[in-house]
Amino acid sequence: MGRTNIWAVVRFWFVFAVLLWVAHAAGYLVHEYAHSFLAWALGYKANPVALDYGHLSMANLVFLSDIDENVDYGPVFAADKGYLASLIAVAGVLFGNGLCYLASRKLYSFAKGSERRTLALFSFLLCLMNVGNFISYVPVRTFTTHADMFTAERGLSISPWWIAVLLGVPFAMALWHF
Repeated sequence: MGRTNIWAVVRFWFVFAVLLWVAHAAGYLVHEYAHSFLAWALGYKANPVALDYGHLSMANLVFLSDIDENVDYGPVFAADKGYLASLIAVAGVLFGNGLCYLASRKLYSFAKGSERRTLALFSFLLCLMNVGNFISYVPVRTFTTHADMFTAERGLSISPWWIAVLLGVPFAMALWHF
């Protein structure tokens, strides 16, 4: 057995940690911006990049735990446009994470085929973050009484079981494919 170069190991784990954080941030932000940009496109938000970025804290910098889409669903429901509220609510996981999942799978195939290992690792981690968000929303958050899935159910006046089936099946297929 050959000797392990400790600096190569340290460098690998440092690069891995940075790529994992960037992939998490990208997966999180595409989700929040998908809500925000769709609300803006539909006329229910003045500025699509005006997220609630939260407080400057180590937890928020590392986990992005205070960042929110900053969409006020009240006027959407008041205008009797619950279906638009539902669309905005699922835009994060459906459009943001869904499109990013598909793009990261393509990027992974490209990077792997051209032997760009760092890019392949990043795209794999980004794909992982998006699939993780699928699981986080369906089934985990489908039966809650707040946030995105509840807003979607309220806007369409449907049971959470409809969300579990209609989004659960394609999300399960993405998980299986991953």
